[in-house]
This record gives sequence, structure tokens and C-alpha cells, in this order.
Amino acid sequence: MRETLVCVEGPGFFAGIVARNGRVIEAAPILCRHIKRGFTGQQVADVCRSKGWKWERVVTLDDGK
Repeated sequence: MRETLVCVEGPGFFAGIVARNGRVIEAAPILCRHIKRGFTGQQVADVCRSKGWKWERVVTLDDGK
């Protein structure tokens, strides 16, 4: 299982997304209107691009299974 923390920067906010095995499992409340549970990384990148938000992968943890 692989979990990734992504930081999203928008106008006046920083917020986090947690993904497990390439799918969003949790997003900060400010993002939930646009980024839904189950979104892929590409869908997140597309939303961020359309909104003019920046995103950065902060850390990925892999338990090797």
C-alpha cells in the first residue's frame, strides 16, 4: 500500500490531500467542493490547473506490500 500527501496552494490557502494507491481518500474541507474521494492523480492535477492552483507531492510512504 502506498500513501501520498499532496499540498495544494490556492489564493489565500494551503490545503492537503491524502491519496492511497493513486486515489484520493481524504481532502481538506476547502478542497472537497472540487476534489472528490476516489479522484486519480490526473484528475487532481486537472482541477488544480483549471483553478490556477499549485500542487506539490510532499511525501509518499510505501509499506512494500
